[in-house]
Amino acid sequence: MKGTSCILRHLLQYLALGTVIVAVSFCADGGQPTLSAHIGIEGKTTPGRFAPVRIGIRNYRETGAAVIRIQQRVGNAWHGTAEVEQILPHEVQSDGIYESVLPIYDPANPLAIDLIAASDGRLLASATVDLRADMSASPFIAQDRLISRLDEQAAIIDPKALPTQWWALSGIDSLWIASPLSSRIWDSVTRWVTAGGSLVVFTGTDFFRMDSSQLRQLLPVTNPTVDSEDGAVLTGELRDHAVVNLLTPEGTPLMIHWQVGGGHVSLVTAHAQSLEPELLRTLRSQVPPASLISLTAETDQLLGQWSIVALSSLAVLGLCVLLVAGVIGSVLLGRRSAIGGWVTIGGWVILLSVLFGLISNPAMHKIHLYSTNTSLQIINSLGLKIDYSSFHYQVTKPVIWHHGEGAGIPGEVLPHSLRDVASRDSQTLGEETSLQASSGDTRHWVNYSESTPTFSLTRQPESAVQITNLLGERIERGWLLQDGFIISMPPVERGTHTYELPQEDVVRLATFLARPDPDHEDMSALVLLKALSKQLPLKHGVWYIAMQDRESVIVDETSRKVRDLTLVLVQEDDVSDEI
Repeated sequence: MKGTSCILRHLLQYLALGTVIVAVSFCADGGQPTLSAHIGIEGKTTPGRFAPVRIGIRNYRETGAAVIRIQQRVGNAWHGTAEVEQILPHEVQSDGIYESVLPIYDPANPLAIDLIAASDGRLLASATVDLRADMSASPFIAQDRLISRLDEQAAIIDPKALPTQWWALSGIDSLWIASPLSSRIWDSVTRWVTAGGSLVVFTGTDFFRMDSSQLRQLLPVTNPTVDSEDGAVLTGELRDHAVVNLLTPEGTPLMIHWQVGGGHVSLVTAHAQSLEPELLRTLRSQVPPASLISLTAETDQLLGQWSIVALSSLAVLGLCVLLVAGVIGSVLLGRRSAIGGWVTIGGWVILLSVLFGLISNPAMHKIHLYSTNTSLQIINSLGLKIDYSSFHYQVTKPVIWHHGEGAGIPGEVLPHSLRDVASRDSQTLGEETSLQASSGDTRHWVNYSESTPTFSLTRQPESAVQITNLLGERIERGWLLQDGFIISMPPVERGTHTYELPQEDVVRLATFLARPDPDHEDMSALVLLKALSKQLPLKHGVWYIAMQDRESVIVDETSRKVRDLTLVLVQEDDVSDEI
């Protein structure tokens, strides 16, 4: 008994010691916040594209808020390097998962992620993420895990975990889905397709569990139903301009393709797991790659049409000469006639006042920053917005660039070679990006976001259309496109109005875009519409295009000459197919 009690006493002592050690470790760990990061589609990223970011925060014990900072190093010793820093648009006040979308510039370099106290800048936690193992040099296939692997580089995904911000899919070459999706994810996928994405949907008997209003808007068939007599494939009425790529052995369509906005939807009418790998490879060869709509080159072209404004040194010298000549002339005339001298002085003062007034005009100042911003909105059942900006700097000076509320983190178009290291560093804080630019430097930005539909378009009988304008202002310039023909529209007022379509002013879109000597006010419209006609099916269906073009000179600490072009493309919503 004595030996047994001794053993029990020692066991209790060891247990108490272990409890103390665990408690001390727990308390020590509980006092230090930790963070973990997941970046990309199943870890895959593509250089120069956006990617979803999920940051996990644990053991947060601070009384105030904190921010998440991500630092990326771009380039190498041969091409030069730059530092890009972004603060995620989240205020961290507790443990949790914080999601965002981030441009990935160079996955060859590790990303540094820091949790920083907002009050005093203390570093609370940090982590390093190495993306090299799953880096894809070009856009990759993202495929549902129910589908046999199409490619060794493909990302095998759980569709329920897809991001709900559509630009997070910009690194994907094509998205292959065979499972139901939530309404928010379908909205994200629909916007991505409209912006230029490529979606492949497998249905067959699985269509009934996948069915949703968003899916029906994307399908190239209406009134879908499963035909069990032809091997349980999905059938329906082909939409206008839909194309059958492949047939089943029974002669029914196996793969049907059509264009939605700037992107493509390929419908596979059979169940995903019923297809052999060889047939899947054949299907893959028929799927067009994703290519997001771009107006970067056109925005840069419009920026290049501006001439540099600067006060000429010869003009200043000429004014000085006129001032001296006026004084001398007034003195000489004053000796002969006092009245003539005073009249000469008065006239000279008026002339010089006018000249100095012209020179003091802000438009005649040396402009530090030239900016052309093109905002493109595409509206069908949903709305998306893409902003393209080109900036040219005349001086070396820090600049704060503000893009607007709710626009997310912009992506910068970086050159392959970063020779001017100082001019490439940038920092994004919420909705502002600060950078140091060199004289003569031109920078390009692109920003993606969602958009609430501000227009709707409905055809009326007897050559009329009903347009609802919720933009908040009258639209001075606009065009209606109908099956490849274009009509110049009168100003569109706010609210809902019906407009009769003139028949005498109808011309083919190709003829309109090929005008050799357009009016000056139409130059910008032609530049943008030519680019969009190659990326969107403007020759099919009915579209309304609204355009606003404004120029301004802003004189403050940094004088800026800004041109803002807003282009809204509204497609008639005739693709709805109620469940």
